[in-house]
Amino acid sequence: MVCHYSYGGDTARAVFAPTRDPYAVKAVNIAHRFALKAVYLSAPREIASVSIYVYDVDNDGRLLHEAKYAPPYSRVSSAPGYGFTGKQRVYSAQGRELEYACELATP
Repeated sequence: MVCHYSYGGDTARAVFAPTRDPYAVKAVNIAHRFALKAVYLSAPREIASVSIYVYDVDNDGRLLHEAKYAPPYSRVSSAPGYGFTGKQRVYSAQGRELEYACELATP
């Protein structure tokens, strides 16, 4: 799974591999302001899901955003290029904005 994100005029991407252990997934630090974590449980099929978390690094790692998606993961046809999550915007208590979108794709 690939998540494309944008903060402070910089755009980058983070790759998250499928896992069976959600606690082993490390968050990606974004400019020491946000942390993005995506947990892609692909098996067993009964619990397959994608969970995405955004944390406020400046505010003791407080959880700002949580989203969970279950298969089948759709493509957002009204917003091409934004994967199954669509374009998401998350704001910190300091008014900072993080944009992200995730897709199931090869890196």
